[in-house]
Amino acid sequence: MHRATEKQNICISRCETDTCVLECNAVYRDDFVKCPCRSECIGGCPCENYECRDYAMILDAAHRIEGKLTSFDGEIFDIRRYGPKNKMVLDKAFHMSFKGEAFMYGGATTPRQIAYFTGPVEAPCEIDVSEIELGYDFNRVNGSAVLIENDIGFEDDVIYFCFAHKDTACFEFNGRDSSPVVLETSFSHRRGGVGIYQLEVVAIGGVNEDGSLHNKVEILGRNSWTTVVDFPETAGVADIAVVSDQENDKIYALGGHNGDDNLQDVHVFGRNTETLEFEFTWLNRLSRKMSKVSSLHIGSTILLVGNTIERVEILNDGQDVKGSTIRVLDPPLEYPVLFATEPDVCLNSCKEFCFAGELW
Repeated sequence: MHRATEKQNICISRCETDTCVLECNAVYRDDFVKCPCRSECIGGCPCENYECRDYAMILDAAHRIEGKLTSFDGEIFDIRRYGPKNKMVLDKAFHMSFKGEAFMYGGATTPRQIAYFTGPVEAPCEIDVSEIELGYDFNRVNGSAVLIENDIGFEDDVIYFCFAHKDTACFEFNGRDSSPVVLETSFSHRRGGVGIYQLEVVAIGGVNEDGSLHNKVEILGRNSWTTVVDFPETAGVADIAVVSDQENDKIYALGGHNGDDNLQDVHVFGRNTETLEFEFTWLNRLSRKMSKVSSLHIGSTILLVGNTIERVEILNDGQDVKGSTIRVLDPPLEYPVLFATEPDVCLNSCKEFCFAGELW
């Protein structure tokens, strides 16, 4: 229901005529009856005790646009294929939903390409690929991107690409055009983590020019980047998963690498309610050490995908977390494309897009 309503709102916001609004409402009615337990739901009434599974699609670099559908509880793990196979290069690329479209950003081998398609809900397998020239080289291995939703209107929402075209700078992307952010950090945040705290970009850790790691944290204000509290890993940190909970003003920092080994800790970043100073609070440990992972945050659950699939439950309003391994991946993945999807996405893909060779 939420997805159908969101899609309807986006559709109506683009309308210039009454006829267009009526057409949007008609599409909403079609989507509504396909919701769980409604008359045209493919799975009938799949929920037990009114609790439905969430699903994610994993697309990795080695297999391009062949992927796996996983449920957040790990019970379902199924081959689904996007096609045709030769349309996109996803070498360490990543995915982000933005302004009603699903964007897939070309990775290490195609740093200047952004491929986008209409998304897994509206057109699950019919990928409409287009390229957008960023104007800046962007390498997913070194850089990160975050979405700032201003809740004012789509025109104000922007994506910040950081520390790939330059180790100390970001640029903005509004869906079609890009522009530089002239303010630069004091430290290199290449391979560091990037999150959003109260609509401001936060950079955590990274790799120095000499290859050493650091634990410096900087936040982008109106006039400059400001260095705030250090990350607790004194040896430095890189390849860390950063998940922004903008609704509750929290940033979760999970795993990472300290130069010698992968990390297992989960910290939360925010302001101390009494001193108003920035701080990191240790919450718990993941079930396994992880770095170079992709993350997906839905409700009170974070899904991490890398060498394993880890489900992290956020408990007690963010005062605690509990991690559990729901599947070991062989081979392990590095920064796979990961996004929320529906259980019936590409359900007929084997008939239409079966490729030679075994998957995973």
